[in-house]
Amino acid sequence: MFPYRYAKQQLACALSCSKTVGCLCFFYNEGSSTCRLHSYLFRATELQPSAGDVYFRPLCPSFPVSPVPYSTIHTSTVNGSETANVVCNDGYKLTNDPGAVLCDDDGFWPTITGTCEQTHWTNQIAPFTVTVPGNMYEGASINFTARLTGSIYTFNMYYGNNDVALQMRALSSGKVMWYKRQSGAWENVGSDTTRTPFTPINTTTTCLVETRVDKIQVSVDGSEYFSMAYFQDVTEINKVSFLTSVDILEVDLLV
Repeated sequence: MFPYRYAKQQLACALSCSKTVGCLCFFYNEGSSTCRLHSYLFRATELQPSAGDVYFRPLCPSFPVSPVPYSTIHTSTVNGSETANVVCNDGYKLTNDPGAVLCDDDGFWPTITGTCEQTHWTNQIAPFTVTVPGNMYEGASINFTARLTGSIYTFNMYYGNNDVALQMRALSSGKVMWYKRQSGAWENVGSDTTRTPFTPINTTTTCLVETRVDKIQVSVDGSEYFSMAYFQDVTEINKVSFLTSVDILEVDLLV
């Protein structure tokens, strides 16, 4: 609590609070023209004002530092309600939180429980595995640029139970094969030897892997290459990995 101050009007007390570092609220007594500033926000159940005192909280306290790593807080007032929005840094996605919270009637912000999870990487070397924030869904996609550096490189998409929704194997011979693994059993779903987008060794290719309504669609360098049907719900796909002889130049999870 700060020392009592004289204020002819409640507005003068409010201005004094706004100009005082650490002031979050104040009591004003019109009868005695006294202004009492506080650095502590009171809940309604905690208030025990002196006779004639009226409690005011001009604004909710600001977030000086975002409580969520890799993010910033943007505050605004909409229709009289003070709102804080969590904005993740580029290359991150907010999960486990709606992203916006309202200041309550007592002037307190609810606890922000979300996390900003990484969705963009550059210059990785296999083996490289990432978890998909919030899992895949219809309309999500993974875009990556990589190059074969040896006899084979492998890209995998996993369901939550560790079944493999898609494994793409690109061989230095030019052959490309795609598999699935269900209940521990591998199945070759298809292959191609007529097109060789991943060869010769050190050729850089960009792949787009889309989780569409009824299938996983793989495109290479802007052209559709092959597709696979789901055998579990698309929203169960939660992890991707790159294995063996591959340099990963860039990965974007567009989720």
